[in-house]
Amino acid sequence: MAQTARKYQTYPTPLEQSPKQPRQPKQLVARKQRVHYSLFEVFFVIGILAMGLTMSLIIIQNSIALHDVNTKTNQLQRDIQAQIERNNELDAKILELSNPERILKKAEELGLMINEKNIQVIR
Repeated sequence: MAQTARKYQTYPTPLEQSPKQPRQPKQLVARKQRVHYSLFEVFFVIGILAMGLTMSLIIIQNSIALHDVNTKTNQLQRDIQAQIERNNELDAKILELSNPERILKKAEELGLMINEKNIQVIR
């Protein structure tokens, strides 16, 4: 039995082959202390955030108002263009209806006669 014990002693296990490292003592993890802010600092940060929110809302409101104004401006430009076209059509119709030959023809249809004695030329 002694020989078997020596046999085991002559063949070291893999754990025994690695050199033993000394144990390091556990390091204590320092807990972070909570930072206490003063009342002024808290209100200052809240005030800055409130101003930022207010400014962003004002910018959004102005952007929406600008979009509405642009939409109304474009609509007015379309309305103006349509009215200009209508006025041009009416001017053409006025020129057509005020033609002297057409007036004379219409007068004869209604029974009016031209009397040269009644015509006066005004300069």
